[in-house]
Amino acid sequence: MINKRVLHVVGRMNQGGVENWLMHLFRASSQKGIIFDFIVHDNRIGCFEKEINSLGGRIYRIENYKNPIRYAKQLNSILKNNPEINVIHSHVFKFSGVIMLLSKILGVKTRISHSHTGRQSTSDKFYSFFYDFLMKKLILQCSTDLIGCSDIASRNLFGNNYDSNIKHKKIYCGLDLNPYKNSKYFREWKNKKHFTIGHVGNFSTVKNHELMLSVATELKKNGLLFEMLFIGDGDLRKHIEQKTFDLGLENEVKLLGLRQDVPALLVDRIDLLLLPSLFEGLPLVSIESQAAKVPLLLSRNITDELVINRDLITYLDIKSTDEWVCSITKYYYNEVKPADMKNIIGSRFDIKHCLREFHEIYCR
Repeated sequence: MINKRVLHVVGRMNQGGVENWLMHLFRASSQKGIIFDFIVHDNRIGCFEKEINSLGGRIYRIENYKNPIRYAKQLNSILKNNPEINVIHSHVFKFSGVIMLLSKILGVKTRISHSHTGRQSTSDKFYSFFYDFLMKKLILQCSTDLIGCSDIASRNLFGNNYDSNIKHKKIYCGLDLNPYKNSKYFREWKNKKHFTIGHVGNFSTVKNHELMLSVATELKKNGLLFEMLFIGDGDLRKHIEQKTFDLGLENEVKLLGLRQDVPALLVDRIDLLLLPSLFEGLPLVSIESQAAKVPLLLSRNITDELVINRDLITYLDIKSTDEWVCSITKYYYNEVKPADMKNIIGSRFDIKHCLREFHEIYCR
């Protein structure tokens, strides 16, 4: 029985941290009669769309989303044809200001702006400054709820005084961690022939594949037997693939594309995970990595709110290739032996916690 429909606004329902988390939340919510519909800003079919339809969800495409008048007309049409929708949950960063304004004008009762990133605006152009200023004002004034996945994500979208705003709440994006419940830390390579280094993320500048290729080049020079798996897709995939060949790393670096079996890869194949991102809100693969008891090397630009198993986490400087090479080499030769292994299931990153928090907002 459907008790509630929630309309989420995203770029595209493809493999990605936010989209993956939304599917975890949708699967759990659908069992309680809360169904998710999605506005997407892309005409390409996302890999989750078939499952969304099977769970009772619907996809609405608004491709020319930068035209606010046309957007308003299409959003009005969606709401008019589906009067049962009285919750809109936006995940599109600063453009959420437009979503919140239109939703308020159109009478949507619950309007949620959700920040998932630590990205800062780097443009000094007047247009960008004015856009950022206006969107922030609209978000703060037109949202009923301001949700951040971490402190840095909240500060980035809602301002330095986010914590004193009565609309604000920090809710960690929980996952279904049951696939990892029997995970154990491996003190030897999972594949006896070589050491497996993994990365899960979109092929975009922020994920810093360039650094990982530099690291792979040095590891190969040093004679280490390894494979480096890039799991994901994105605009820079062809560029990274070409650079892999140019550097002579085609035997070591493997681009696996979008995968539905990331938990199995973490548990059964990957020995060490890399996250050298330029910025993040709170990367969910870091939670999966800890649940799978896979050690994680990550950028110092990433929040430490993700840490549950401290012994599995090492923060490194993304300006120093040598730091990354040195740390990987220590794991390669089994010189690092984590001792404290907390069970992440039931922690603040378990799906049950954020499910309860969001259901309270959706159903109030």
